[in-house]
Amino acid sequence: MKALEEMAKNMNEVEFHKEMILQGMFPKIDTPESNKAYKEIFDEIIASKEHGIYLKHQFNFVFKDGEKWLSIFNIDGNCWVEEFSTKIEALKDIGGINNG
Repeated sequence: MKALEEMAKNMNEVEFHKEMILQGMFPKIDTPESNKAYKEIFDEIIASKEHGIYLKHQFNFVFKDGEKWLSIFNIDGNCWVEEFSTKIEALKDIGGINNG
């Protein structure tokens, strides 16, 4: 826990949430900071496309983009993205909840 506190001192809230996500400690998705962190990870995945394969993460996630919810399934490097009108629909699509 002390390492997390030290890490938090040197980062803004979005950076801290992003680092937590990448380390497998998923913050709630209903905060502006965690939603922005998930969006940044999604943007990095999309920007990483090389020869049809995207940067892989060992988790699926959802985030709010404007009025819609996106579900992201990228464990296999193919980056499947679906749009939904509700968070519940998006979570069902990825087969679970990322602490939302």
